Amino acid sequence: HAHTLTQVEEAETYLEFFLDRHATLAGRVDVIIGDGDALEVVDYKTADDARVGSEVGLQLQLYSLGLSEGGRKVARAKVIHVLDDGAPAREVAVSKDALEHARKVAQVCLSGIIKRDFPATKDGQQCKSCDVRKVCWWG
Repeated sequence: HAHTLTQVEEAETYLEFFLDRHATLAGRVDVIIGDGDALEVVDYKTADDARVGSEVGLQLQLYSLGLSEGGRKVARAKVIHVLDDGAPAREVAVSKDALEHARKVAQVCLSGIIKRDFPATKDGQQCKSCDVRKVCWWG
């Protein structure tokens, strides 16, 4: 993946945009690569990162949505596991339909938060990366 370093347009870029009238989403894009008139969004993960693929995909789609709404065309997005030598980058869909689906998923999550409807579930995988696991009764 080193060959893309010469095309880096921005690194650790703070991004903030309105999801809807209830929420502003904010995050930090690891790398934005310039590729002609379009961009590629890249997120680097360590091999021991506990987040599941769909969660990371949603993260990149929301970053891409925010960039698109700011007038910047995103053509590609990918996740690179930096400590897993030789592992291929995982492409994430950033079509208009994929980004609108990501918006809807985020809005459903937001709606649950506003309604205080976010019951705990014990699934094991998510518990490992949950921010409130130390105080959660699921343990």
